[in-house]
Amino acid sequence: MGMSLPDLPPAESLDANVASVSSAVGAAQAPLVDGQLPTSADAETGQKKSKTGLFVFIGVAVAAVAIFGLAFAPSRNSVAITVDSTHLIADPAGMRAPVFSGNKLDGSGKASLADYAGKVVVVNFWASWCGPCKEEGPVLAAVSKRYAGQPVVFLGVDSRDASGDAKKFEQQYGITYTSIEDPNGQVAPHYNVTGFPETYVISKSGVVVAKYISAIDSQTLDTDIQTALAAS
Repeated sequence: MGMSLPDLPPAESLDANVASVSSAVGAAQAPLVDGQLPTSADAETGQKKSKTGLFVFIGVAVAAVAIFGLAFAPSRNSVAITVDSTHLIADPAGMRAPVFSGNKLDGSGKASLADYAGKVVVVNFWASWCGPCKEEGPVLAAVSKRYAGQPVVFLGVDSRDASGDAKKFEQQYGITYTSIEDPNGQVAPHYNVTGFPETYVISKSGVVVAKYISAIDSQTLDTDIQTALAAS
């Protein structure tokens, strides 16, 4: 659903391109003046112009490389994402859920699906810009609070989103459970996510019990959680 970013070329290839262009400019001959070789003054003026042009070109080239790197280099948060090699199918009931980890959205450290072994886990893929996510936000917040003190936890995966917007989203809808940041959407393909939101209910043994596409309602979520508790 999101846009794929191109790989950033190796740093050495960028340096080589800048160096080769700079060398070509530096090797340019002094220009002819009216078909004659220039005087020493003309030559000096030409050299000054060549040097000025070279410095301007190098400055522009360095700035372009820097901007290119910032635009396409993986973010620090995306590097922190880990996910195992498991890939779910469209109907994943009965399959082992892929284990993933990443930085918590609130900045308090890292979280992993493995942290909740022995509990039913509701994994919700969402983003602050997603319309249906706004519809189900209050539902998830309310249901998660009802299960406080029981072996049921909620874990959000904030995908392809800006952390500032995501934090405001959680504050607005009263979401207090943990979400991890996944700005490049690395976890979603392993869960066969086709759009946001999508919710997965995982049993205490780590097996997918139910998958729900689009905004989930409280009755459906309660039913799936009870099924997972009974299956564990």
